[in-house]
Amino acid sequence: MPEKTEWVPLKEEWRDISGYENVYKVSDRGKVKKLRQRGERGWKYKRAMLLRQTRSDNGRRTVVLYRGGGSKGKAVTVSRLVAIAFLPNPQNYNYVRHKDGNKRNNWVFNLEWIKTANLPKEMKQTVNPKKKLTTEERSQLPGFRWPMQDYSMGGL
Repeated sequence: MPEKTEWVPLKEEWRDISGYENVYKVSDRGKVKKLRQRGERGWKYKRAMLLRQTRSDNGRRTVVLYRGGGSKGKAVTVSRLVAIAFLPNPQNYNYVRHKDGNKRNNWVFNLEWIKTANLPKEMKQTVNPKKKLTTEERSQLPGFRWPMQDYSMGGL
């Protein structure tokens, strides 16, 4: 029996970001754009611009949003913006989880709201990237090969 696949709309849907109405919009596919704005001397931006997404320390995609008037920017995760705009949250859960585990996949079909107690183990534990791994820990990594033994006859 074939597996059920989710339906993907052909046209991308854009919605306003709450608190930044008429300035920024987020799409159901995880894109964020800044709308064209009218300034004192005419149009500040001739057309809408997609914002560049950067990767945060935890691997999630973030964008910086500005309120205007020379304010400091606020870094917000794209997954949270998509979830707030497109997913209902009746239980007021605090966290957004990626169903496939890929933090770069911010499509609305891949996101769901979860509460703190339901966080997966990999999100709860902190990893120190500078820690040296033991040989046993390295052997459990995917793609690990044991070092070659020296079988030369140099000692005979």
